[in-house]
Amino acid sequence: MAPERVFGEKATVLTDIYSLGVMLYQILALQFPFRRKSIKELRKLLPHEKILPPEEVAPDREISPHLSNIAKKCLSKDPKRRFQSVRDLIRELENYIEGTPEWQRAGQLSIANKNDWQFQENVALAKHVALTRGIEMIEWFNLMISKAQFPGNIKIETELTLKEGSNGVGVLFCVPENNIHKGLEESYCMWVKEDRVCLYRSNVEVLNHREFTFEKNRSYHIRITLIDNHIRFFVDGIQKFGFLNHIPLPGTRIGLLVQDTNFDLGDLKVFVGSQNIMVNCLAVPDAFLARHDYDESLAEYRKISHSFPGRAEGREAMFRAGMTLLKKAEQQTQKTKKEALFAQALDEFETLHNTPGAPLEYLGKSLVYKAQGDFEEEAKCLELALRKYPKHPLKPILIENILSRLHESSQHMRHVAYLFALMVLRHLPHLADAQALSDILDKHLEPLPFFAPSKNRNLHLIIQLAFWLNKPLVLFEMLEKNALDPIDAQNAHIGLILLGCEDLADLSVLEKNTPEIEYARFEHALSLGKTLPDNPFPLWKNLHTKEWESAKEIAESMSEKQCMSEGSPDFFLYGCYLALEKGEDKALEHLTGISEKAFTQATALLSHYLLGRINLEKGWIEKSFFWEKCKLLQQLALYALCTRDEKLQKLVKSHVKKV
Repeated sequence: MAPERVFGEKATVLTDIYSLGVMLYQILALQFPFRRKSIKELRKLLPHEKILPPEEVAPDREISPHLSNIAKKCLSKDPKRRFQSVRDLIRELENYIEGTPEWQRAGQLSIANKNDWQFQENVALAKHVALTRGIEMIEWFNLMISKAQFPGNIKIETELTLKEGSNGVGVLFCVPENNIHKGLEESYCMWVKEDRVCLYRSNVEVLNHREFTFEKNRSYHIRITLIDNHIRFFVDGIQKFGFLNHIPLPGTRIGLLVQDTNFDLGDLKVFVGSQNIMVNCLAVPDAFLARHDYDESLAEYRKISHSFPGRAEGREAMFRAGMTLLKKAEQQTQKTKKEALFAQALDEFETLHNTPGAPLEYLGKSLVYKAQGDFEEEAKCLELALRKYPKHPLKPILIENILSRLHESSQHMRHVAYLFALMVLRHLPHLADAQALSDILDKHLEPLPFFAPSKNRNLHLIIQLAFWLNKPLVLFEMLEKNALDPIDAQNAHIGLILLGCEDLADLSVLEKNTPEIEYARFEHALSLGKTLPDNPFPLWKNLHTKEWESAKEIAESMSEKQCMSEGSPDFFLYGCYLALEKGEDKALEHLTGISEKAFTQATALLSHYLLGRINLEKGWIEKSFFWEKCKLLQQLALYALCTRDEKLQKLVKSHVKKV
């Protein structure tokens, strides 16, 4: 009998929950939680009655602390401290059955308490620098990162009210300990807005939930749980969505990201949980790996993979064994040992071949190639996985990694960003990220005048990216497999011709009479060292053939707009003319008065060379595209001719052979 019933209160759901607690206690301990002879005695002893934990009453029985705590909560003297509904009790029992961890309060973070935060600053976020050839999409945020660390499974609870004009609130978790400034680049962010909830991983949107709308000026109870690699989001106790990530983020700090003050946010209550008993076999090697004890963790992962063949735990252990070797390789300083460990990691990932976890083989290998700096092989691995497993249940993991790499590389690695952009547009065009990517590229990709405008934006961008990346086989495959319209087919053939793959192209396209084909014919003749046509660059043709008087007549008839626009080929051509006619000082005065950009336009490469920003030995030349190398050498060759610089002419000829 529940204590309140002894004093004449009515029976309620809470008294029934007390009775269920008695039954659970009996199941666990094989005896009653108390000894009561009569109601009279109970009234007298109740204030002093103490219920012992079932594991103390029956120490010989293996009683789960989780079940013990459920029983004790049901048996609370104060009804308010019991489960408040049978549904709550059932949910907690289900959590036990599913292996969901028990939660222990670990801390509380207040947005108003500066002492809770190690880092609290306004930060400007810029995206897609490598894709836009400049800084784009800058937004200011207030970023706060906690002093306290919360390792392992975590639960975050708070009360949130969005007001008029609020752009939402972002809750960060798994923020790295050693590099606070990379908090957004290597963490999760759950962004809650009025009309959606978005989950970002490493600043890449991996989930966009629009099926729930937050009413303005109404308080909601928000709960976020991270159990192993599974993230769940709850509103007022009801789960709205879940997300499973295969590559964990190791950070242990929590943060907030806001753009305005049009919200009320309660304290963040943070709980840490025990390991999930359903995957407890991986907890031991995970602990070794966390302590960088790579040999022990590798041995344990291999034991588990052999013990659970054909099961998810076994496949997960195989993947983590490869990750262990990869982590060990990254910590190794001796080159030969490092390379040997990379090779072992590739072999370890290959054990996933022809298993239900086969896509993880290619994901793991891509991570090895990334660590080695072989980004072409990294991209090939991921593209091969997309081609081989178009409907595999693990495909979302591949997509997440591809999008993450696209964003990561778009900050500063243009070649890699183009590789992943090409992959997304070719194989994942249905994604919202692909549409956003197309918008950015359509606006910022450097135009190539020999490609005719196309009605099919996606195919047009794919052709341009394949050209920049010097991937003629992509263009050939498009011609073979895709039913391209005449314009797209023409552009693909032009791309093949200018990349030197005439045997794969239809050369008859050069016979057409359009402005784009005119450009293509000129570039083709220039690349082969043939006689240049008059158009579209008569000044280039006359300077190249040393027809100085004709060149002078053409140059002096050019408009100021033609000569001064660094985005036009006429800019560098007029500089070459000045070098011939008025001396190199005048040429330098014209050519070096340009702005500095993160990534140089192909038409202004000579100027950046003369300013010392790029050279033919290292740096830019190692990261530039094949077409950019060609354009720089062509511009340098003409400039050397006009300045009669024999040393520069020899230098250009030697590099032409290399390219």
